[in-house]
Amino acid sequence: MTLTGWWAVARFEGRLLWRSWAFRLSALAAVGFLLLIQILFTAPFTGAPFSFRSFSGALPLTAVRLLNLYLGLVTALLATEFVKRDRQLDTSEAVLANSFTNPGYLAAKMLGIGLALGGLVAAVLAVVAANHRFFTDSPFAWQPYVFLPLAGTLPTLVLTSGLACLLITLLRSQAVVLVLMLGLWAAAVFAGEGRFQLFDIFAFWIPMAWSDFVGFGNEEQLVRVRGAHLLAGLGSMAAAALLTPRLRQSPAANAAAAVVAAVCLGGAVWTGAAYLEDRLAARESREHLVSL
Repeated sequence: MTLTGWWAVARFEGRLLWRSWAFRLSALAAVGFLLLIQILFTAPFTGAPFSFRSFSGALPLTAVRLLNLYLGLVTALLATEFVKRDRQLDTSEAVLANSFTNPGYLAAKMLGIGLALGGLVAAVLAVVAANHRFFTDSPFAWQPYVFLPLAGTLPTLVLTSGLACLLITLLRSQAVVLVLMLGLWAAAVFAGEGRFQLFDIFAFWIPMAWSDFVGFGNEEQLVRVRGAHLLAGLGSMAAAALLTPRLRQSPAANAAAAVVAAVCLGGAVWTGAAYLEDRLAARESREHLVSL
């Protein structure tokens, strides 16, 4: 599958998504809700904690966390919907003129969804940044608006879309997959605090506060946790491409997808294990100091 074919499929999927009124209305609702939250957190008469007005990274962090909760469910719905649509209508064989490999076709579809949702994230953060810069007394910094989407939103989009595609490929039921993803969403939000941060795929509890003096301050932890999420998402996409019940036109592409799936999933396990080992060592060190 050439780059032109990739871009054609991705552009087509992105246009279908942007033309959906359900997506447009949900996007407008998300923007309005985030602006309302921002006003409540920054207006002096609301009695909001001073930290929301004193730290330059507090407002973008709140926006990214709430966006992740919204995008996690929307991405799972979109990823399962296009797989279900293609299976019912057989569009990949009846409509497309060229013969696309399964890994290339799935990657192009995911790219189209990512471009559409990435544009939504950029638009929302641009509105939040404009309001932050001109209509609040909170100090403004551009770094959180660049680094927080990369550390917070990108791994969530990749993992939720890849996991949803893999689950619907295995289970063949969109309703069951959505129920499982909703349960994962609830578990990450309500049980992702503390030692369960590795399973917080929406980065709702992971410390990502930006400081003008030290930046994040926990870059190594962010790289390991969010790197594990990103690798798990890429590995799930590659595994879904291998298990898709379509004719496999290219043995080389399938072999490459198998290698990507093995490397990414293995890297996710290794990175997650290294993070848990560091957390366990830190806890044992604190306990040892307390005993002394």
